[in-house]
Order: sequence, then C-alpha cells, then structure tokens
Amino acid sequence: MGITERDAQDFAPDIIGIQQQPPSPLPRTVLYGLLTLFAVTLIWVESAVGLMLIVGFQTRLALIVGGLMMTLLTFGTMQIENFQNAWLQLTYALVIFVVLVCRKWNLISLDAWMKRP
Repeated sequence: MGITERDAQDFAPDIIGIQQQPPSPLPRTVLYGLLTLFAVTLIWVESAVGLMLIVGFQTRLALIVGGLMMTLLTFGTMQIENFQNAWLQLTYALVIFVVLVCRKWNLISLDAWMKRP
C-alpha cells in the first residue's frame, strides 16, 4: 500500500493552500501545476535532506538543498502574509546557515569517516 497519484492530487491542494494564493501573472492552471509539483516533491526532498543530515552523508549538499527549500517555503509563506510561520522558517534558515558555517567541525559523520586515511 503506497501513495498513489490520486492521494497526491488530494493532498497537494491542502498543503499549498491554493485558495490563499494572491493574484499572479501566471495563468491559474500553470500556477496550480507548479504549486502541486512543489507540494508533491517537498516531502521527498525534506526526507532525503533529513536523512542525509542525520547520518552525515554529503552534509554540505544537504544543507544547501535544505536552505533552498527553506527559501522557497519562506517566500510562499510571505506571499500569503502568514508572518508567524515565516518567522519560524527564517529561524530554521538561520540554523541551517550556522550549521553550514560550522561544518568543518563535523567529526562524527559519514563524511568525516570517509575522509580518514
């Protein structure tokens, strides 16, 4: 029993809040398609980034992708003027930045283990 395309189509409008989107220069069908694509891929990208960070594999790449995802999420949240969630997302983005800067002290990870002679 897995996620079907119909499940994703039912899930996507809830997560993207298509009714809350402000007017856009894009046609509504294009906007809906882009937002649905983002909503469907979001869970997989977040899962991959989280797993990579937990085990410490390709930490730099995972942090960069995570930061880009946070940028997109924050942009969308600001578009619907949900400032409480935007503040929380900016805090997460700051944590991602700090971890990226302090990455050279990452001693307990697969990345550090693979670099050992």
